[in-house]
Amino acid sequence: MLNKYQYIEYKTENSKWLLSKDSLVMGFRKQWSKNQSIISIDIAELSDSIDSQIASEFRSTIAFGPLCILDINESISTAIDDWFNKWNNLELVNYISIVGRKGNLSIHFYYFNNSGIDPKIASEIVKAIN
Repeated sequence: MLNKYQYIEYKTENSKWLLSKDSLVMGFRKQWSKNQSIISIDIAELSDSIDSQIASEFRSTIAFGPLCILDINESISTAIDDWFNKWNNLELVNYISIVGRKGNLSIHFYYFNNSGIDPKIASEIVKAIN
């Protein structure tokens, strides 16, 4: 999917997800880059959908990003619209942060582009995650 936009994978590392202030789950992060643009996807596999919901809600709060359910396209579209509406007074929105969940997976999508984010591309990438 990201090859379509000529992004090259350049880094994989661990990521941390909170279930509570005393409970931490390890996940992983993959990052792709192109020119002055980065796409990052963090994924944590949790024991069940309840823990996934809790971890996603924590991450959404920390990342100041909307939360969505990844296997419901309308939920993804609403989250992306919410992000852009939040920044509608800016001429250029150069990053987006969306947290999603699907079953027992929690996923954080982060996309930075110095030239600005195209909501259509962001939506296409998030929908491809599911």
